[in-house]
Amino acid sequence: VETFEKSTPSSNNNDIRMKFQATTALLLSLFGVNAASDSAAKILRKVVVYPLQDSTIFEDEDDVAKGVGSNVVGMTEHGARRTLVQFDLSKVPIGVEVKKVVLKIDVQHSKGEPKVELLRLTSPWSSGSSSGDGEGSSATNGDTTWKYRTYSSMPWNEVGGDFDPEVLSTEDSGFFGSTSQLENVMQDMILGVIPNYGFLLVGNEKEEVAFQTIGSMEGKRSEMPRLELEYETTEEEEEKSAVAVGRKHLLIRTRKLDDSDEPFNLTRCEEEAAAEQAALGGDGGGDKDGGDGGGGASDCQIEGAVENVGNQFFACFSGKNMVEVLGRGSVRMDSLEIGNSVLSANGHYTKVYGFGHYEKNQKSNYLQIQTDVKRQTTALEISDEHMVFVVVEGSTKSVPASSIKVGDTLLVTGSSSKVTEIKTVQRRGAYAPFTSSGDIVVSGVVASNYISMIPEKDLPFGVTMQWIAHTFNAPRRLLCSVNFRICENETYTKDGVSTWIDGPFQAGRWLAQQNHIVKMAGSGLLAAIMAVLFYFPLVLGFFLSSKLIKTTNKKKIM
Repeated sequence: VETFEKSTPSSNNNDIRMKFQATTALLLSLFGVNAASDSAAKILRKVVVYPLQDSTIFEDEDDVAKGVGSNVVGMTEHGARRTLVQFDLSKVPIGVEVKKVVLKIDVQHSKGEPKVELLRLTSPWSSGSSSGDGEGSSATNGDTTWKYRTYSSMPWNEVGGDFDPEVLSTEDSGFFGSTSQLENVMQDMILGVIPNYGFLLVGNEKEEVAFQTIGSMEGKRSEMPRLELEYETTEEEEEKSAVAVGRKHLLIRTRKLDDSDEPFNLTRCEEEAAAEQAALGGDGGGDKDGGDGGGGASDCQIEGAVENVGNQFFACFSGKNMVEVLGRGSVRMDSLEIGNSVLSANGHYTKVYGFGHYEKNQKSNYLQIQTDVKRQTTALEISDEHMVFVVVEGSTKSVPASSIKVGDTLLVTGSSSKVTEIKTVQRRGAYAPFTSSGDIVVSGVVASNYISMIPEKDLPFGVTMQWIAHTFNAPRRLLCSVNFRICENETYTKDGVSTWIDGPFQAGRWLAQQNHIVKMAGSGLLAAIMAVLFYFPLVLGFFLSSKLIKTTNKKKIM
């Protein structure tokens, strides 16, 4: 598009992809596997994927957004309009070969010839709850605007959105046809060569008036933007994929993929999950709790019958939560793996180096916390002792989830959001990922990696549980940075607790049950040990570097 001057030229993804594939083939050959073997028959699959989020941004309107309702693209009487859309690729197996990609949009109104082009976004963004008519409304926390990728704390590098200027496809009567450029980009997103930040739709902004109004993810299925993918795979690859997992477990809690006239609502849990399970090839069997097996009670049914699960170990997050994974997009917590890079509080990605708790079958009670960000498509489900970050008078503080009340302000990606509803639900599965940064964005909310075992009033020296827990894990993070294979081979107790933290966890539990004096003394000792662990490597490094400098200077003098 000639009117754009971007400093983000397309990287040489073809070379990267070829090197990736060549390296994979070489590694396979070392283990006696012929990558070109015909023993694994190729299967042609077709899949339709729908948006995780979409939004419209308005030229030179830094505080105006449209995160809900029909989108606009092109040049209107009031200036340029661009549409952003990000698709959920989590159902596509990683090892597939993309053959064809078509993007379809529902053109509801058109004026002039906008000549809409499809571009790849190169920065993460979020869509909030702003709506309004074709001209949008005042931006809310978490919205995307012409200036901000997350309003109002994270600006784009370039106003109007960060994107690769290579045109992937041009719209013709609601269709963006398959091109080699679009197919290559989709292949790279699936492989993880480039992150899935979605696409930018840009019209002819030289015309005085030439624009389209198009459907969004809030409309009917037939009105949503949708990607139709054709790819080749093998049965073995499918067995490893999220599609195969979906066939064996009732994970999908949206609605069946049809053209129903009923408005689509991602937050509601429908009985039609069974129909979608059948569409994926499930057999409908399974245990009554919806665990291993294809059928059983859905998450909705479990919500209505929360029971006492006894003296359970700390649970942290349910598997139904969503996390943003680099190269994979938005995935469920129970699909997260050690080595994945996930979105963190500062808007960057941080590596998962382990799980404090990883237990697929444990039945646990969780607080389900909904915020006023309407695009929080899945409410945060978190155990009562796990910590989140509240915003009070402009500063953040880590607190246990049990202390959160409706009306409190939580830290979300790059902004804050008010809690609108809290209830208790029961789920099967418990997960506590540990990241290098000590925090992780879960279902749109910034959460700690850790639980609060001791109230802060019982902690000396002004330290926090967040600091103590994160510092305690510093040696583990250091060890993982030296040899990550150690982390990849993490072991767990019969209750799913990491053997690395099981002992300290039990000790902390014992300390939390003692009187105030013992807790204060024990916490002080623990804080002192943590301080030594934290500062000793720095002091040692300074000492060794000083010795090295002195030795070097002596040699120069001699």
